[in-house]
Amino acid sequence: GSPPAPSMPPPPMPPPTVVQPTQEGQWTGKLTKSGELVCDVLISDVPHAARSVMSPSLLSLDCASRMPWSSVETLLQRWRRGDSGHPPMTPTVMHVKAKDRDGLSAYSTFAYSLMERAIAGVVRVASSAPLRMGQSRADQERVIFILPPASDVLNALGLPSSTDNLLAVLPPEGAAGLAAAAPPPSSSAMAPPPTSMAPPQSKDDQAQRLMNTLELASKLLNYKNPS
Repeated sequence: GSPPAPSMPPPPMPPPTVVQPTQEGQWTGKLTKSGELVCDVLISDVPHAARSVMSPSLLSLDCASRMPWSSVETLLQRWRRGDSGHPPMTPTVMHVKAKDRDGLSAYSTFAYSLMERAIAGVVRVASSAPLRMGQSRADQERVIFILPPASDVLNALGLPSSTDNLLAVLPPEGAAGLAAAAPPPSSSAMAPPPTSMAPPQSKDDQAQRLMNTLELASKLLNYKNPS
């Protein structure tokens, strides 16, 4: 009979897909404004206490609402001195940087907007923890404030004046005053407030806004991209 056909070797197996875990202490994702992409960002200084919030499952920092910087500053002072039965608390401050140069223009524009209007972007992060009795999901939300590197912001947070990137401020867990001070997005959208609602600005206010804008422009011109 005819010789047996040579056996064919099995086709090579495709290489396994390797998913690189997020580096410990680092978060990467998208910075968005009411769902609209601003740019990809990197936070490389996530402390251990904040990693349950800044986890790989959090895909974006969505600034769906805004809050006056003056209100954020009041909350910072309130937490630090402690009141209403709460001990003194310290918020977590992280540095938000553009992930690559392609996003730097949009990043700068967003930072200008926050500084010029003296506001913070408000990010709400849902909790995956089980609900306790009497709690709603809204009660378990964590809030993150996105702030520009303006002089008054840096002074309030105890940061050096050379800081040139956006800041993510995570209030202490259980911090007082957040529910009233940071209303839900439906009542505080990122769209500019109507002109008729805007408080009149004194010449001193206008001069301070201009100085803040020039200060940020100078910082962003010297901004060193992490990549």
